[in-house]
Amino acid sequence: MKKIFTTLFLVSFMSAIGWSQINDESPYPIDFVIESPAVISGIYDYSTMTADASGDPGIWGPTLANDVRGEIVWAFNATDSLGCEPITQDLTGKMALIRRGACNFSIKIWGAEQAGAAGVIIVNHYDDATQDEQSLVGMLWGDNREPITIPAVFVSRQTGEAILSVLDSGEPVMAAFDLRNLSDNQAPYAYQTPLSQAISLDEISVNYFNEDSLKTVEPTVKATIVEPDGTVTENSIKVSVAPFSDSTILFPGFLPTQLGMHSVTFTSDLNTDTLQSPFEMTEHTFAVDRGAPYTDITISNDNFVNGGQEFHVGSAYYPGPNGGTAVGTSFGIGNIDSIFTGNPLADLFSLVLYDMDPNETGVLGATYDDFQVVGFGGYDMTGDEGENEILYTELFDPVQLRPNSGYAVMVQYLGETAGLGIPPSFTAAGATNYPLPGTLVFANSTLFTGGWNSNNNNVVRLHLDGFISSTNDLKKLDASKVSIFPNPVEDQLNMKLELAENSEIVRIVITDMTGRHLYNQKFENVRSQSFDFNVSSFANGAYLMNVITEEGFRVDKFVVNR
Repeated sequence: MKKIFTTLFLVSFMSAIGWSQINDESPYPIDFVIESPAVISGIYDYSTMTADASGDPGIWGPTLANDVRGEIVWAFNATDSLGCEPITQDLTGKMALIRRGACNFSIKIWGAEQAGAAGVIIVNHYDDATQDEQSLVGMLWGDNREPITIPAVFVSRQTGEAILSVLDSGEPVMAAFDLRNLSDNQAPYAYQTPLSQAISLDEISVNYFNEDSLKTVEPTVKATIVEPDGTVTENSIKVSVAPFSDSTILFPGFLPTQLGMHSVTFTSDLNTDTLQSPFEMTEHTFAVDRGAPYTDITISNDNFVNGGQEFHVGSAYYPGPNGGTAVGTSFGIGNIDSIFTGNPLADLFSLVLYDMDPNETGVLGATYDDFQVVGFGGYDMTGDEGENEILYTELFDPVQLRPNSGYAVMVQYLGETAGLGIPPSFTAAGATNYPLPGTLVFANSTLFTGGWNSNNNNVVRLHLDGFISSTNDLKKLDASKVSIFPNPVEDQLNMKLELAENSEIVRIVITDMTGRHLYNQKFENVRSQSFDFNVSSFANGAYLMNVITEEGFRVDKFVVNR
């Protein structure tokens, strides 16, 4: 069955992979690729040499039309690599790593070229309050008037910190500026999909770029599908691509029928580019990440604090014609040792399952306001979790997934109770392009659909009935402990809490069915207590009351009806 969804995309929080080039006016698509080690390998966004708005001296640097590879090394050393003074070490064949600041980009790149560098990577700094860990800037010329002939890129703080995390350990990092004729390959809607939820992959596609400035080319582009039992399906399409132009090739659809790993390999007869889109049909699990090795990604402490110490990540999934029953979720955290407090109310992650198309319009929503909450779970940190350990938690109640729809699983962290000002580092892995949203991020009060800068995907998985995990999850409060009345309610809602033991802190959160917080308050030293809520300003409809105690967590629905 063909997917009918269209999407309402927001500007990406961490830009999705697209074409970039060196310099800014070059027609050649160039990927900045970290090739090794595997823990940070992937394609990363960048900016490059660009013209000043005044047009003086105009575009500068080389028009890169070939691959450049080398080991990333500091131009000076890890604490003094501004590159404003002559570089004395031999950089022959290396990618020179230089910090932004203190002098113009052209001076930095010229110095690296004189030392023999094959290319330059300039890392953004922390000195500009208007920029965050994802910010990129175009590199203007400057004081130096010498001709620059080596390529250079400007990368974000987050990309720089990924590189530094490996360099600081002493392990070499290999990188490339990689010319692509084939790019933007897509095939599955998720890396892992339960076979019972299989849908026809109707957006198997790849982009072909013709770098020839004079003649049209006619490549035959092939998509080769290999199934787990070795069955091979080949689809070839011959296209005509004008000089300095590109063409997106859409292949026939494919319906998976076997459990296990599949691969879709894209090739052409005019170059050696090979791109792969692997995917796995599972028994019970949806996942957009490609599994270990894992990395972890976060936002800056400043952005976290400025965003009310609230940070969510998630993944989107698309059930097939059979629907299915969702029973649990799993995710990972890379810095539990930094955010664990020992206070159960502060150490809580909420798991929320949203219907992304609750009105069944065929259009996926782009914000929480467009979604509807259909399921909840919770995970309470113990402090014993390993770095990027995959943690499983059951949904409080199983959720029947509507066939041929879209769902988002979001892991939500509220850091106000902890008061540390430190965001969680959520686990991510595996750079993969998808035709529809895969990785989602909520920060600074906005939901972003474009994924991470590195194109890694969140490890936020959805499990269907039959999935088994031994991981402990947050205890659910028994229904007898929480009483909500009257229900339906007109203006005054009452909630009575009867706990077995005194809870030093109790948090009560009321949300609408999109997950938007309408009430969020904490209480101290509660065991048996009644709470009154004035809901006279609430519109008619359904709402959720979240009660979080040291004894457990409970979500109950109430209805306002006048």
